[in-house]
Amino acid sequence: MRTPLILSTSFVEYQDYFDGDIDNFAQVHIFSGSKIISYYFNPENYSNKEVEEYANNLLNKIKERNPYLKQITMFSNNHKYLIAEDSNLIKYGPLLEFNHDNFKYEEVEGITDIYDIIGNHTVEKFFKKAFISIGASELFETVIQCIDTIQKKRDELEEGYKLYREQDKLNPSILIEVYRIERDYKPKKIKEFTSSSFNSFYSLPENQKYIQTDSRTIFIIKDIKTGKILEGSLSDAIESIKYNKWIKRNPPTIELGLIQRMELDNDGPNFISFDDAFGGEDDFEEGDDDYSPDF
Repeated sequence: MRTPLILSTSFVEYQDYFDGDIDNFAQVHIFSGSKIISYYFNPENYSNKEVEEYANNLLNKIKERNPYLKQITMFSNNHKYLIAEDSNLIKYGPLLEFNHDNFKYEEVEGITDIYDIIGNHTVEKFFKKAFISIGASELFETVIQCIDTIQKKRDELEEGYKLYREQDKLNPSILIEVYRIERDYKPKKIKEFTSSSFNSFYSLPENQKYIQTDSRTIFIIKDIKTGKILEGSLSDAIESIKYNKWIKRNPPTIELGLIQRMELDNDGPNFISFDDAFGGEDDFEEGDDDYSPDF
């Protein structure tokens, strides 16, 4: 049976050389900001026409599975194809990652946008390494205009960030207090800083580690002049943690598959204990035994 070689390359694996001997294979790549799914076709088994048909079938399947993405586009050069979520390679906004299991683009948790993973690289350097790493350097020249547009967008964002930071220094109006809810629901303040506005706080990339985080790290925003709380609540955050733990221990229904796994031999690879499934003593905190949600 003829099957292409399918590989996944994460952005942390991008490098300045191609580690393989299949760069002469016809290729189809599905691009997303955090990783690339690649299909490699041995020329002894596939004609160029067959690869083109394969690429078009993949394109149609991805469009069907992602109807909300209206600009899914395929680029090509020298029998190498690149399917992207947008006609400009990426759709501006939350970073999307292609899920090869269901052929859908899904938002990546904890990453704001493509510029988060580009980091200190120039946009050109980032994408050049991406295409070299998968043996498709020809595609870089095909999408160079898209890359230029992405760089210009980044320059515009950086200029906006610069203005926000200047205003934060000159006209602070809100105080942000960051807390960590430690064991037994004891809040500990880990940082505080000022900002000129809600827009500045929510927009600046250095603040995303406080905004996009787990449920035990929260922030409270106060008016500097009055001390009035404008957003956030320690009591609400603690209530939310307790509620989610209570729901985990008292699920309204239990999936059949989970019950079957708990009934397996405890030394089997698929066994799961009740404590692992619903939270055990290690998960217990002071106040949990008295807690019951108000329905």
